[in-house]
Amino acid sequence: MTAATTRSRQRQLEKFARIYQRACDRKGGEAALKKLLPKVRGARALRNMGKDTFVITGNVTHCLQRAGLDISNPSSKRELGLIQAALKSTSRGAESGARA
Repeated sequence: MTAATTRSRQRQLEKFARIYQRACDRKGGEAALKKLLPKVRGARALRNMGKDTFVITGNVTHCLQRAGLDISNPSSKRELGLIQAALKSTSRGAESGARA
């Protein structure tokens, strides 16, 4: 794909806000549209469905805090990122330790 083709496609993409507004208009308002959309599932529900995700329980939060991770509200985007990075580094360490 050439650069000109890419620029042409980018100009053709419609903004999400415009698509969302059109859907609201067609379905009778934002409340009616939200009733039609699927519910957002939590981490525990995704885990039960077999999806790869982590569930932050009180015990996990406490252990991560004791390990030096600066977290207090594990639902904020910043802190979830810190937790995910810590869990990834822990799993990499466990993998390399198992191979040694």
